[in-house]
Amino acid sequence: MNPTPSILRSGALIAQTGHVLALIAAYAWFQTHHPALPLSLLIWLLHCYIALRVAIDAALFDSLPGHEAQLDAWLLRFGLRRRLAPRSLDERTRASLRLWKLQLAACALQAILLASAWL
Repeated sequence: MNPTPSILRSGALIAQTGHVLALIAAYAWFQTHHPALPLSLLIWLLHCYIALRVAIDAALFDSLPGHEAQLDAWLLRFGLRRRLAPRSLDERTRASLRLWKLQLAACALQAILLASAWL
């Protein structure tokens, strides 16, 4: 059993946390004009993009078994994949988890920048 889809689905909670942090940063920006707050909002935009990719990966992992070739053709057709060589499940898992970790790091950076406005 591959726990990757479950881990990737937790990205939705991370994304919601990022949205809350962005709302707080926007409100605080109007109150304090601290320079870290707009940077936090820029990181939030990046976080939104990464969260979207993680959500797509979670959905793809649910429908992956037995459809790897079709998925690869679709990803290649829409420019979401660069190489033609087939990938193993292990390679797909590592790439998806790397993206999930990047999402987590973006959320943490948002929180750090927001906290720095009050320090």
